[in-house]
Amino acid sequence: LFSKDASERILETPLVSSVREDKVFWEEERNGCYSVKSGYKLAMRYIISSDKYHVAGNWNGIWKAQAPHKARHLLWHLCRGCLLTRYRLLERRVKCTLNCPVCDEEIEDELHIFFRCAVARDSWCAAGLTSVLHNAAYQQSNAMDRIFAMCSNESNDTVGRVAMLLWCIWHNRNDKLWNDNVQMASQIGRYAFDVWKEWYSVHQ
Repeated sequence: LFSKDASERILETPLVSSVREDKVFWEEERNGCYSVKSGYKLAMRYIISSDKYHVAGNWNGIWKAQAPHKARHLLWHLCRGCLLTRYRLLERRVKCTLNCPVCDEEIEDELHIFFRCAVARDSWCAAGLTSVLHNAAYQQSNAMDRIFAMCSNESNDTVGRVAMLLWCIWHNRNDKLWNDNVQMASQIGRYAFDVWKEWYSVHQ
């Protein structure tokens, strides 16, 4: 590549004293060391930006919802298909009972637990959201499309109330599943509205 004379001159060139031996550096951390947390964040950025994992929908509507972060986060999980309903567990080849743990009448998927279960429907009524539940514009065949439709047509306040209600319905479901405790629909709906109202009065 170089002549013998040029090669000798290159090799005779003194190196800067500050130059150190090469080492592996992880760009996601300031100290250059890999951590599981930063690795997870990088993987999630890749997944979210990848067309393979992209889910079309009104995601901004979810994050603009006037509700506690945990409630908005539940909507995100629901619309990403990450909520571990019994139907989702079956898809992942986990052997379990399929019926709804609250009513024990139908297979538990997102549409059933939040919109079709008798306890859930009565909770919507108790929370003052019956008109939203029965709105003809929100009768899509899956829960994700219903949520996105609500985000596109309802105010951020109403979407926030819905998010808080769904969080309470999911919490009640888990309490029944793990502790065999279950609340009446009227309690779930009223509690959801009271928690949302208290949060809203502080954050509006």
